[in-house]
Amino acid sequence: MKIIKRTTGIIEVTQQDVILQTLQPVASLQLLSGDDGVQVTDVNGRVFDFYTRSIRQIQIDPAAPTEFTGDTQDLIQELEDSLFNQTPSGGGGADPVVEKGTTPPVDTNLLWFDTLQNELYYYDSAQSKWLSDQVYSIVFNDNANTGNGVFLRVGQTQTTTGEGYPIVERLNAFAFKYTNIRQLSDQSYLFYRDATAVITQDVTMSRTGLQTFTALTIQPAATLACQHLGTTNQDTVIELLYRKEYTDFILILSRIESTGSGNYTLEVNFIGSDTQFINSIEWNFEEPFSGPDPIDNPVNLAEQSTGVWTLDNQTFDEDPTGEAYDITLTFTGTNSYARQEFVTITV
Repeated sequence: MKIIKRTTGIIEVTQQDVILQTLQPVASLQLLSGDDGVQVTDVNGRVFDFYTRSIRQIQIDPAAPTEFTGDTQDLIQELEDSLFNQTPSGGGGADPVVEKGTTPPVDTNLLWFDTLQNELYYYDSAQSKWLSDQVYSIVFNDNANTGNGVFLRVGQTQTTTGEGYPIVERLNAFAFKYTNIRQLSDQSYLFYRDATAVITQDVTMSRTGLQTFTALTIQPAATLACQHLGTTNQDTVIELLYRKEYTDFILILSRIESTGSGNYTLEVNFIGSDTQFINSIEWNFEEPFSGPDPIDNPVNLAEQSTGVWTLDNQTFDEDPTGEAYDITLTFTGTNSYARQEFVTITV
């Protein structure tokens, strides 16, 4: 039997390349009776008994597998140190401790239930991120023949660069399911965030399969498209798998826009679970060497609606069009909340 930790964090237990069980990296561990092995219960309640005598190899992608010849104490040490983020057990040893609140717990060994989003998160130590326990998916498809370069559909709408599935949260993508009806050897898929390719993966000749890859972040405020590459196939279905990445908020727009007569509107837009805690935003211009100066610097923006803040009618001493400004945005709010973002804006 082999234990494999994928780059996504998922643990696979295999026997002669057949997957016996998949487990989340957040789990509770306890010794089996008789010290014959270790019982693992992951955050989704899946249980697997690792009998020491059955373990032959341990592999942590992308490294090669190593032989395991130790005893039960060696096994539990390996599981704790290299494979699982162990959660404290709640009395019976099977239920992980969950902390509820509006901000992540300091103890990253705990599970966290975000009461604003009604979402359960665990801490992925490999990526240093809080990720949703639930796996989500986006399905792309094409009916009948799917030629080389064809963009797949979401429902009945064909995607393309700049058009497709709307991304409104930060995705942590790690795999996709696929069909290869004609079992061709030259099939691959390309995913675009707007016009930028973010994932390119070949698939095997299997009629159906799961293609994993190193987990990556896909930022929101964009669309996601999927393109088929290779010899014409048939009735293509692609299901992209991802978890949500927790973020207090994501800055999606910061701009200076002319309103005529020498006046310019400042605007900041952002999304996220903690936007309700922000009480003020200060916009500080780092003026270009040759550029015009605003009258007030820094300036305080006014909230128009949740996640939209502006300051109208800022007058510059000359035309700033075409000038690049380095901007510091200072967000402050309740419970001593403070955060800064740094952006460059060309007027």
